Amino acid sequence: MIAAAAAAMAFAIVVGENKPANDDAQTLQYADDDAAAMTELLEEAGVKVAMLTTFDADSSRRATRKPDGPATKASLVSSLSSMRRQVAAAKAAGSSTTFYFVFSGHGGIRAGEGYLTLEDGRLTRPELTDAFVAAPFADVTHVILDACDSGFMVYPKGSSRRQPTPGPLLQEPAASVGMVFSTSSARDSHEWARFQGGIFSVEVRAALRGAADVDGDGRVTYPELGAFLDRANAALTTIQYAPNPYLRGPQGDGAVLSWAGGDTLTIDVPNAGHIFVEDADANRIVDVNAAPSWTPVVHLPPSRPLFVRTVATNEERRVDEKGSFALSALRPQRGPSPPKGANDAQFERLFSDVLGPNHVRAWVPPKPPEVAPDPFATIGVAGVGVGAVVLLGAALSNAAAQNIHDEGLDKPNLERQARNEQIDALNIVTRITLSTGVAVVGVGVGALAWRQFHDTE
Repeated sequence: MIAAAAAAMAFAIVVGENKPANDDAQTLQYADDDAAAMTELLEEAGVKVAMLTTFDADSSRRATRKPDGPATKASLVSSLSSMRRQVAAAKAAGSSTTFYFVFSGHGGIRAGEGYLTLEDGRLTRPELTDAFVAAPFADVTHVILDACDSGFMVYPKGSSRRQPTPGPLLQEPAASVGMVFSTSSARDSHEWARFQGGIFSVEVRAALRGAADVDGDGRVTYPELGAFLDRANAALTTIQYAPNPYLRGPQGDGAVLSWAGGDTLTIDVPNAGHIFVEDADANRIVDVNAAPSWTPVVHLPPSRPLFVRTVATNEERRVDEKGSFALSALRPQRGPSPPKGANDAQFERLFSDVLGPNHVRAWVPPKPPEVAPDPFATIGVAGVGVGAVVLLGAALSNAAAQNIHDEGLDKPNLERQARNEQIDALNIVTRITLSTGVAVVGVGVGALAWRQFHDTE
């Protein structure tokens, strides 16, 4: 008798932190909500999740699940140790294993290293790389980061600063590691009150709920996710609002998430355009805009009621019962018109373009983030190097003057007078080069010190 293969097992640590590392940076509103929503989605898909966040009052009121701990380094270390043990046990039982690390919040740079902001400190680039990327403990690992410039982890969400980056966040990741970053260049990530979440996080969750599953196999792959993100943001005309995501799938299967059941909504109305689903608290669940060549099946959360809105016609359909439904079977009624804010003119363009199989086939993975020079490092190293050369010149000039002096001690007065003139000239050169060298070295040391201690967020 052949024993049945053990089921695949998936585990995740989901982190959301609203607070910045610096008092002069903007506090986020929805990173905790993004963590809760991603936790709900992953658990519906059968993933065992440790959620690390601290809810604000509004999020706490609406939450259906308590966090497993705050977004502190101690909680992260403890959760990571627990996950390692669970993954090891699953492997020992013969299961294939997948691990997710999901983060929504602030990022920044300090002492030339990128970091993610936790409640009590910073998770640095080397720490993240060592924990999840360089030597992953699961068969497949997915790292999903929603923070400004998350391809480099230099700028905070909501900041307008434009410091050049010191290098990519993740260097030489293992082949089994997939990466989904909200931006691969110096751009901000944005939140929108209408979404009650970060725009990129909402888009990723929509894709994972099936809005990107163009071939309908219950698996969302990296090409499907990448094409979905491209099409979701294609109509944005203001570059500061447009995400520039970076995706790199792991070798092998290439699925970000797989579903094996649950309540669904089949979008069987052709040419319906942009459709979205919200819960009773106006939390955005999923957005979809399908080309006529495919019929999306999106996965619904267990909470009821849900509201299905067709944007073009402003029709709203209400879902009160558990189970799976077809859009055509739900009775439409006129929906309310939400109030508009300053950002709505741009963000309402999201999901304006349809997604179809041809877009997935045509999707090209983005290039890895390019390394931009760090001016403080460049100035610092150049200043110290050039200053050292100038100081060496001053030392050589001074040594030459001393040598001329010593050799002229037993010379006739006339020759000593000529030597003294040479010494005077060399002394002038020495003073000029010495002062110049000290100044240049000072500039270099100052630039390096600024880079070392200036915390950008």
